[in-house]
Amino acid sequence: MGRMTNETSAPAGGVGDAAAGGGALVTGVPEQVLLGVWRWAAPDGSDRCGTALLSPQGVVLIDPPPLSAAGRAALEAEAGPARHVALTSERLLPLASAARRAWGRDVTVWLPAADGRTPDAAIESVPLGTVGEVALAWRGTGSPVLDGCGLRRDDMVLTTGDSLRVAGQTLVYHEGEQPPVGEYLRLLETLKATGAVHLLPARHAPEDPRVVASTAWAAGLENPRYAQRAAPVRGPRFIVWQAQRVLAEALAAPVVLRGDVPDPFACSRCGAESRPLRQTCSGPPVPRLCGTCREADRDSHRTPALRVLVCEGGCCTRAGARAVAAALRAEVIRSGAPDVDVVPVRCIGRCALGPYVRVASGAGDEPPTAAAFREAAAAGARRYATEHGIQVDEDAERNFSRFAPRVGQEDAARLIAQAAAPQAATPQVAPPFTLSSSEGSARP
Repeated sequence: MGRMTNETSAPAGGVGDAAAGGGALVTGVPEQVLLGVWRWAAPDGSDRCGTALLSPQGVVLIDPPPLSAAGRAALEAEAGPARHVALTSERLLPLASAARRAWGRDVTVWLPAADGRTPDAAIESVPLGTVGEVALAWRGTGSPVLDGCGLRRDDMVLTTGDSLRVAGQTLVYHEGEQPPVGEYLRLLETLKATGAVHLLPARHAPEDPRVVASTAWAAGLENPRYAQRAAPVRGPRFIVWQAQRVLAEALAAPVVLRGDVPDPFACSRCGAESRPLRQTCSGPPVPRLCGTCREADRDSHRTPALRVLVCEGGCCTRAGARAVAAALRAEVIRSGAPDVDVVPVRCIGRCALGPYVRVASGAGDEPPTAAAFREAAAAGARRYATEHGIQVDEDAERNFSRFAPRVGQEDAARLIAQAAAPQAATPQVAPPFTLSSSEGSARP
């Protein structure tokens, strides 16, 4: 990170205008979350949060939304005046312009750059692949503990930008607003690989009970046996304090929001509010159609050309089924595949070899290419089971006769394209498939 800019380089409009514009600013005094680190919420009611870091080079504001006069005075009294503004993305330049108007034009603005320079040598820049952002990191020096979130020496704190969104202690994926789900998961892998112990997200909403009810172990959170396996769902307002556990669970079972509605509580077709099916396997509820979509289907006697059934029981959810479903929905939209329903279903058993997916016509028949995919996936799952000591019994084989096991989100585009393609009168021989035992996805 590193090249400097000035206010005149900020483009008109864009991200941050609502916060940077006029009007009354109503916000609390910044809250100290770690020694030398303060956080505050944007005054416009959005999920945007700012970070102030006291470094040897002075106070560094990271992706800062505005502060009220009282909040600015309180921060200056505790830490001193702001000397630098560091941005995780060039898209956030309007935030820097607003900060310079508030703190003075001698504030230096730092943008992501290839040389990795930052306002202070103690702050590291972490490139985040194709999302066009960096994360900013620094390490603990053995400072005293504050509110149970103190840093041990060399513990890493990571400040993230707009590509990572959080509600309470839970990472949330906004379907259709954030990068495609595969790219999002690669972002999480990059963040997890840093070894960060705390996250300070620029997009950090308060805890949402429905988000908590959508997490991987939602039905078992009150059971100590399962709570030990789950990432924490409650904690401080402005810091995600067990970053490795939170990132690991989000990689396996991302909480997907469709609009503002967490996936289990959204209609599986239109995304509107809906009452879900009950939980299975200590997981979250399972999405289903809302009343409006069910009534429309009854009135029109609608039968989709294809149904793609995705097991979203608790175990399959924790194995990646939500990412599979999100990728399938995105591919249906992207490809313009006609009349395809992505249908979540409850647990079908033999959970160790999920996520399970079945492609069927409206009449229930399996297209030849989908059958070839399923058979290749089943062969790979048998190999995986042998390698990992998992029994494949009659019930598992019965599942394999209907559902493709161990399907990955990276299979979505190919699966939809092949299944939705018109079938020739004489079915063509499908290309051979192999299954990667490390990733569990069927590939040519």
